[in-house]
Amino acid sequence: MHPFFLPAPGRTLCCVYYGPPAGVPVCGSVLYVPPFAEEMHKARRMAAVQARRHAQRGLGVLVLDPTGCGDTSGDFGDARWELWLEDCRLGLEWLHHQAPGPVFVWGLRLGALLGLEVAQRHSDRVRAAIMWQPITSGSHYLTELLRIKVAVEMIGGRKTSVTELRQALSAGSPIELGGYCIAPQLADALEARSLSTFAVPRLTAAWLELVPDIASSIAPASQRIIDALANAGMDVTGESVPGQPFWQWDAQDITECPELLSRTDKVVDVILTRL
Repeated sequence: MHPFFLPAPGRTLCCVYYGPPAGVPVCGSVLYVPPFAEEMHKARRMAAVQARRHAQRGLGVLVLDPTGCGDTSGDFGDARWELWLEDCRLGLEWLHHQAPGPVFVWGLRLGALLGLEVAQRHSDRVRAAIMWQPITSGSHYLTELLRIKVAVEMIGGRKTSVTELRQALSAGSPIELGGYCIAPQLADALEARSLSTFAVPRLTAAWLELVPDIASSIAPASQRIIDALANAGMDVTGESVPGQPFWQWDAQDITECPELLSRTDKVVDVILTRL
């Protein structure tokens, strides 16, 4: 494990690189794209555990805190979608010089949506994508966050609505969500993002979705998007994985999902044989 700061225009990006251990040949690299706000912190243990497992397979993994997040310079209020895209581009460039072989993007939740856009923009370099519980619509996700804020404020005796919060954002006012300042520019970018628009022809992708038990299947809405991506030329598969959502904002404990780790290992092994 090698922590370092990656220079970027006007900022420095906090990174951790998990390289293959001595004696394990490098066969490719992975850029991890984290989820949104507090979800990133709740998922850090899972990200670290999976990164080490990738490294054991010969994949060098770069875990990067995007602008305004974690230990990267700036506050969350400075976060912008385009800056995050540029952060990922810089991460890919760094990996290009660090580890030979095919490049994966691996994203969790909103990071899966961002990661697929990165794969589309850099289709000449990115060969595969691992999507953990991807957010399929930035607009719907923003609505969920706003509803949580409305519920919290209602408990505190303040009445507001999702419509009023959206109006504030449209008027150029940032809003606070769970201690994170969301800039109107970031909210606008979320509103415009939909996973189905980022199909990358010939990209090999795996969609892993947590479900309550082994008998449950991927949600029909998710399957429709998987089918749409496949129809657009992506080599994408979907798989349900029993486990609990380890990224939730209100989780009291940091947890792991062993089944997701083992399924991801198998998916990566299959992808590596096909690249």
